[in-house]
Amino acid sequence: MHLLSIFSLRNRALIALVTIVVGIFGGIALTSLKQELIPSVTFPQLVVVTSYPGASPDVVNTDVSTPIETAIQGVDGLESTTATSRANISTVSASFVYGSDITNIEQKVQLAINRISSQLPDAAESQVITGSIDDLPVIQIAVTSDLDARELSTQLEATTIDEIQSIDGVREASLLGTTGQRVSITPDPVKMAAAGLSNQNITDALDNNGLLLPAGEITENGQTLVVQAGTRISSLEDLGGIPLL
Repeated sequence: MHLLSIFSLRNRALIALVTIVVGIFGGIALTSLKQELIPSVTFPQLVVVTSYPGASPDVVNTDVSTPIETAIQGVDGLESTTATSRANISTVSASFVYGSDITNIEQKVQLAINRISSQLPDAAESQVITGSIDDLPVIQIAVTSDLDARELSTQLEATTIDEIQSIDGVREASLLGTTGQRVSITPDPVKMAAAGLSNQNITDALDNNGLLLPAGEITENGQTLVVQAGTRISSLEDLGGIPLL
């Protein structure tokens, strides 16, 4: 340490030159560093959400959560799983080794669920959900207007959303806080009894109507067209025209 001090005092010009050079190169390196406010980060985690309408938490746990949790135990890189069973829905969270390819893992988990699909209830529908920092919105814009809420939502969906999605670099644009519409059906017990009908007849009619079903293909003049059967319910008149059998 003493010799270093003596050397520095005797070669002050050299030390000053070295300090300047280090400062210059440090400044250049600092300006070339890549910086991102929200870097692209993918977490090695996924969630399997399964809806099972009408089932109690115990039934969901036995018939859905446990089979799915067991099925994904064989996926490479799995660290831990957590199953949560509630009425009508099952949630199975899975954590994998950091650095795992989440796309490849998602495919393997989906294959594992497909292999046990025959063991799951017919009414159960599963969905594998993954996420990353890229899924978070980077810009949020608030819109106010004197228009009715539904009219404003319609105009924004028809024009603004499409224009934003057409901008280079925009992956997705969505509209939040819109006002939805709901139709309430209140049966008349007296008229229902006189016609020999029950609330279940109304439920069955709604389930069996308003659906679009694939009906094959038609090839004409070298062009193949997809054929669909049925029509969607789009108005109160369509809803009122459904026959009760």
